[in-house]
Amino acid sequence: MLAEVERMVAAGRSEEEIKAVYVSRYGERILADPPGRERTWLYYTPVVLFATLLVLAVFRLRSLVCRPAPRVGSSTPELIARVRKETENGCT
Repeated sequence: MLAEVERMVAAGRSEEEIKAVYVSRYGERILADPPGRERTWLYYTPVVLFATLLVLAVFRLRSLVCRPAPRVGSSTPELIARVRKETENGCT
């Protein structure tokens, strides 16, 4: 094929004429970038998917962080006093 293209170039044929010969022989699939076959959505799909998952993760994490702690039961005054004492002293 390369030798044939070299012969056509030597004969003075233009790039468009050479393309036309091969398109007529093999169809548009011979071209590296066929006309009318824009698939730019293939490039944007991963970006959109990642952004969507990121937004969903942020909302999920915010809902987990902002949720108030569930009440287990009634706290005794002794427990409240012990917790206050430990948090004032810096104990964990």
